[in-house]
Amino acid sequence: MRKFGLCICLGMAVTIFFSFPALMLAEQRIAVIDMEKVFTEYYKTKIEDAKLKKQTDVFKQYITTLNDAREKIQIEYVELRDASQNIALSDAERESKRVESLDKYRELQAKDTEIQQYNQQKRGFIVEEYERVRKGLTAEIVTVIQSKAKREGYSLVLDSSGNTMNNIPVIVCSESNMDITDQVIKAINLGNENTAASIAETNGNN
Repeated sequence: MRKFGLCICLGMAVTIFFSFPALMLAEQRIAVIDMEKVFTEYYKTKIEDAKLKKQTDVFKQYITTLNDAREKIQIEYVELRDASQNIALSDAERESKRVESLDKYRELQAKDTEIQQYNQQKRGFIVEEYERVRKGLTAEIVTVIQSKAKREGYSLVLDSSGNTMNNIPVIVCSESNMDITDQVIKAINLGNENTAASIAETNGNN
């Protein structure tokens, strides 16, 4: 009888032990969210993207101007170099053209350096500005998510947009009712729905 009672007690203990994590999970509310989609659909993201695109277009236009100037210098250099080797000209004329071609070549090198430095500087600016904006907007979105989680009793919110180091989705599967992506998008765009739609339409036409 004692042995039977002991077996019952052990069986109950094992059942409780293995059921404990499940009971804990049952008491928790877990949500998943596609942070990349939320970030993309945020109306402020669309505004900042439009600003960066405009700034990038300005940089590209200036690069085009620099490249046009370089092409002109290149043509002048080739003409002077060829003239310095033209036997139809006198020795003095060829020497004069040779000196001019050397000066033009140095001008060409200077223009190449200018273009390279401008490219590096502006590319760096765009990358830094993008990261600064992304960090700020992400912080705003996270604040909204944290408020929602606290208000609605979520103990854990997982990002479904990322992959692991092995390029495997972090969230392999989940119930659709756990996804709060659309709810958060609605919350962060509240009162600015027309702005988001208008910017999206403008960007789509460009």
